[in-house]
Amino acid sequence: MSTPEPSLVIGVGNPLRGDDGIGPVVAEALCAALGPGWEFLPFSGSGLDLVTALAGREQVVVIDALVHDTVAVGECCRITPPPMSLPESFPSSHRAGVLEAFALARRLGLPLPAELTVFGIGVAAEALVDYREGLTEALASRVPDLVRQLGQELRKGADS
Repeated sequence: MSTPEPSLVIGVGNPLRGDDGIGPVVAEALCAALGPGWEFLPFSGSGLDLVTALAGREQVVVIDALVHDTVAVGECCRITPPPMSLPESFPSSHRAGVLEAFALARRLGLPLPAELTVFGIGVAAEALVDYREGLTEALASRVPDLVRQLGQELRKGADS
């Protein structure tokens, strides 16, 4: 009998770009909190490269920074990956973000995990401009609560 492959938690972001590094910080802490059966992958490549990291996985959770006027700094929201079609404004594969890459993978018939969950964590646009290590104090203080919130949501989903 083979051991099931662990669920993958991908932290998207560049830790050298300040608050853009929130994805890897939360994803790593979340894997530690969830324990065995969960694997952490830090990711700072393009959205299309991310699709290859998902190949063959049953359950994947993606955590990324999100700049949006309706999501406060440190607030987490679940994002529904887009449908099969890409928006008319989709420029090229070289500028694909996470959600555009998922839509393109679907359009091309590439395998995506059966369970794909995407979480965005609100960051301020101005906190992404400089190259610097570490999160702003406002965002760093939210990490324990975010890990607790996401852990509860993932455990709840596993129980249903």
